[in-house]
Amino acid sequence: MAFPDSYIDLLLSSCLHKPSLEVEFYIPRFRNRLAIIASWDIPASQHLLDIGCGQGESSLALALAVSPIGHITALDPAQPDYGTPFTVAESHAYILNSPLGPRISFNQADAPSFFKDLQPGSANIYDAACLLHSLMYFPTLDSVFTLFRVLAKTAIHKVYVAEYVFAANDDTQMPHYLAAQAQALFHEYRGPHVPGIREQNVRAAPTPANIKEAALKAGYTVLREGIISPEEEMREGLFEARHVAGNDFKSMVLAERLQPAQEAEILSYVPRVQEAMEKLKGHKCSQGRAMDVWWAEFAL
Repeated sequence: MAFPDSYIDLLLSSCLHKPSLEVEFYIPRFRNRLAIIASWDIPASQHLLDIGCGQGESSLALALAVSPIGHITALDPAQPDYGTPFTVAESHAYILNSPLGPRISFNQADAPSFFKDLQPGSANIYDAACLLHSLMYFPTLDSVFTLFRVLAKTAIHKVYVAEYVFAANDDTQMPHYLAAQAQALFHEYRGPHVPGIREQNVRAAPTPANIKEAALKAGYTVLREGIISPEEEMREGLFEARHVAGNDFKSMVLAERLQPAQEAEILSYVPRVQEAMEKLKGHKCSQGRAMDVWWAEFAL
């Protein structure tokens, strides 16, 4: 499956965003998502679950793949007023009124609660579940294992996954990798909490090995898998590195009043990220590259 460049214009027109960020942020993100979906090779007309849809960017990309006769049921537990510069409610409302809106329905729920409220047998309408850059947002590794158990129990026969590999292949990916490690450690040490308006992106940060283990224990097998190397224009790594290297991350860590050893361990990543970014000055990839993306297709 290949998507023409004209699809980017349709996605942009269907997504609530700041036009000033199109080139640096939205276009590379949509290209990345379309590359992942092309690797999954999802047939048109499918009815899919988009688990952890967030603002709805993944839902829009999936809606293109399934054509007008398919449908995306998008799930996310975030409160409607969560998010900046636009809230989840604002983003979803904009999408529903866009040309791709009729192909999507949004639900404020996580997978376990969504399936709990369904009528018996009604989950049979879903051809597959998709987890497109959403597992890193999960609160714990246990919640990832729970998700796969719930999907298996509900007889969702196919699951498509795409997540960062959480490893650096070379110096250009090191800032992203170290920044992700720092945030995951901070999330682990601070423990359960109510997400704030500027909640960090990286939380449980499961590796491909973690995800495979969760799927296999639930009864799934790996049908296909592969690696995608994001284009240099994909600035996710740069944004995460800037966040950890800047003052906001340090202030967040200090405000949490963790154990001194935990605080010191987290903050030890700050100079490491700064050094990794400094090392790239003058490099042809001076902005750094996002970590590679691992994708997989699982089946019961």
